[in-house]
This record gives sequence, structure tokens and C-alpha cells, in this order.
Amino acid sequence: MSETPTVTDTTAMFVTSTTFVPDSISLASPDSVAYDINPIGFQLFMPVIWGTDGQPHPEVGVTLYAKEDPGIDLQASYSMISYAAVSSLGPHWVYATANVYGHVITDSMVLVGTYAHAQTITLSNAVVGSGLLATPTVNDAELYIVPCGTVTWTNNSTATVDVTFDAPEHTGGCTSGDTTGSITNLAPGDSATRAFAGLHATTWKIARTSAPSTILLSGSIVNKSQTP
Repeated sequence: MSETPTVTDTTAMFVTSTTFVPDSISLASPDSVAYDINPIGFQLFMPVIWGTDGQPHPEVGVTLYAKEDPGIDLQASYSMISYAAVSSLGPHWVYATANVYGHVITDSMVLVGTYAHAQTITLSNAVVGSGLLATPTVNDAELYIVPCGTVTWTNNSTATVDVTFDAPEHTGGCTSGDTTGSITNLAPGDSATRAFAGLHATTWKIARTSAPSTILLSGSIVNKSQTP
């Protein structure tokens, strides 16, 4: 750990034994966790206080002070830290410190921001009219994935649809079992997945199989490098 946040709290609560001597605090295991930034990952964790007896002491409640960098939306509260992980690429460090009876104990962990390795677009009937809705809301929007990331289209609507790519050659090429090309006749209740290789932007359009000229939804899949 390269730095330690300032600690001003000296209160320990619910300590069952005055002979308890804290040794360390553990934020999480492992110490490095990767999260997709699209969508933003979220995790709630409970730090563990360890004593010099080599045992965890969950009965010890302390106030934690956490330091974060701008890439993390971090919320700290009594006995736990809840962090909305990375909104930007690269490693982001979180530091936590507790002061128990004058014993300052610290821990750190790194959250690594990545673009998504897999995304899902779920289709459903529009509330009004005969159109389609997509979840997440991706119509005319970009969806980011890593090179060779996958996108799955799940059809929960009542219409059979086609998903057409402007550059179907961008699909596949990642594993020997990849299915390539545009998606045709995606029936209600069915799903289809495509991997997208390289660093490309691939436009997709959805229409009913029975009316291919009427575009109901569209968007683009953008392969992004993991380099910040």
C-alpha cells in the first residue's frame, strides 16, 4: 500500500474482551477485483478484523475511513464499505483504516476497470403500438465490449426478427466454434450470440422477418481496447 488515509476516529464498539488486540483488517479477498465499466459493477463487502490470536473477530465493530481515487464512487459506513466500482478504465486503489483502542490497522485493494466481456440485449413488445423495446436502452446507442467480447440478443417479444450487421465479417474469429454473420429468424423465446473480434464498430439493425425493410431498432457494437 502506497499511502494511508488520516484516521481521526478512536472508537471501538461491541468489543467483547478488553484483552483483544487487533492485528489487521481485511477488506476483501482477493485483493484485486475486475469489474465491467459498462454497466458499472457494484459490490457490498464487510471488512473483517483479525486479532493477534490469528482469528477473525466479527464481534468487533469499528468506524472505517476509506480513501478512494476519482474512478470509484465509494460509500463508507459503520462496519462496512459499499463501493460502486469503476466508472473508468485501469486500476483504482481503495484504502481503509480502522483505529481500535489505539491500534491503527489498514488494508488496501485494487479495482480494475474493464470494458464488458459479454453484453445482452433483450427485446420485448412496445407498450404502445407495434414496435419493439430493448433492454438496456440501446436504440441508436453504442454498446462497448472488449475485443472478442460477445453480445447476446434475447427475443422476449411476440415477433420473429432478424438482426442484420453492416459488417458481418466482424463477427466470429475468436474461437473455433463461433457462429458468424447476421442473425435470421430469431423466434420468440430464442437467443443468439455473436462474438466480435478486433477493434471495430459494427452497426446492427432489427426488423421483423416478415417486414425486413421496416427497421424497429438499431445500434452499434464497439470493440474497445483495455488500455486507459
